[in-house]
Amino acid sequence: MLTFQLPTGPDPENTLKIVGRWYDVNRLRFSNPTDSAGPLLPTIDENDEQRLGVALASPAQGTRHVLLVTCDVVLRLGADPEMMLFFGGFDPSELMNDTSREAEALAFMYPIHGAEELRRKIGDVDFT
Repeated sequence: MLTFQLPTGPDPENTLKIVGRWYDVNRLRFSNPTDSAGPLLPTIDENDEQRLGVALASPAQGTRHVLLVTCDVVLRLGADPEMMLFFGGFDPSELMNDTSREAEALAFMYPIHGAEELRRKIGDVDFT
């Protein structure tokens, strides 16, 4: 179980944004490198926003990846009382950042309104 201490109390205009990023441990940068890190790590995002993250990793010998999870309070994305929005499964960043090449990602939103109309517009999106 992860517990996050958030800077503000409940507000109907706000919601939680939970972000998990998958990192090769050799690509993480530390201001003061040590032989081990975590589970709590200070992070700085692309907008220079600082927050505390939780690094999750397998305890197995030779583990090379961590899931770095952060949580933040943001403005609600819509009028629905509950919503789950997911973006992930991206190609490597060198491919994602090259706008001249095709890239792949995975996304879903729940609940979806007008599901039948969406199915007619984009077709079947189930992987078979």
